Amino acid sequence: MLIEWVICGTPVVSTNCPHGPSEILTGYLAPYLVPRRNPTALAKMIDEVISRPPSLEQVDIFAKLDTTLIAEQYLALAE
Repeated sequence: MLIEWVICGTPVVSTNCPHGPSEILTGYLAPYLVPRRNPTALAKMIDEVISRPPSLEQVDIFAKLDTTLIAEQYLALAE
């Protein structure tokens, strides 16, 4: 769901659970990834994102979601 929210322009905060969030929240969005099992850090970052939401114009993950790039990667697998 993180990717969908970012694509829709919704600032997100996530815990650093395995398999995903650290691949999505990179670059200037990395601070919005907080340690697991740390409700204080999570609450603090939620307050931060509400008071100063980051720009979601140039998010690193968007380049990896380019449909042409993905299609080329699938075609390369078939070779």
